[in-house]
Amino acid sequence: IASHVSVAEGATIGDDALILQGARIGARVTVGDRFICQPGAVIGADGFSFVTPERSGVEEIRETLGERSEIRQQSWTRIHSLGAVTLGDDVEVGANVCIDRGTIRATRIGDRTKLDNLVHVAHNVEVGADCLLCAMVGIAGSSRIGNRVVLAGQVGVVRPAAGAARSGRPSPAPG
Repeated sequence: IASHVSVAEGATIGDDALILQGARIGARVTVGDRFICQPGAVIGADGFSFVTPERSGVEEIRETLGERSEIRQQSWTRIHSLGAVTLGDDVEVGANVCIDRGTIRATRIGDRTKLDNLVHVAHNVEVGADCLLCAMVGIAGSSRIGNRVVLAGQVGVVRPAAGAARSGRPSPAPG
């Protein structure tokens, strides 16, 4: 463990870890064996989770796939991430990567998965084993990535909207 690294209470780090300068390992983080963490990475940050007291415009748009009856004022209330982060064995995390804690359940990264510099993994995300996430990949909250997936630089992943087609086949062209 290099200089200026912080490891929060309740964090568990496996054998043979290499954690370089300025990395932050947060509360409720479990790291497997042979972990490599480059400078400035943050594992276990509070997720970007907010709710509204009333049904929000985001919820309405998601349900209707874009239709909204009216624009109205709304406020946002933060929900703190009470979940955890679990990293498998032989995981490597690049410089300035951020992996958020789950809102309630754990954010998970599978065995042998490698994250390049500046990757962001949001709350509740599950990434399978043997994946490569290249520079500046962003994965939206609650998304799921399977095993042996490669995401090239600057790819963004979102979970499908409610009612969206999930077959992976394009829809026929209109007309």
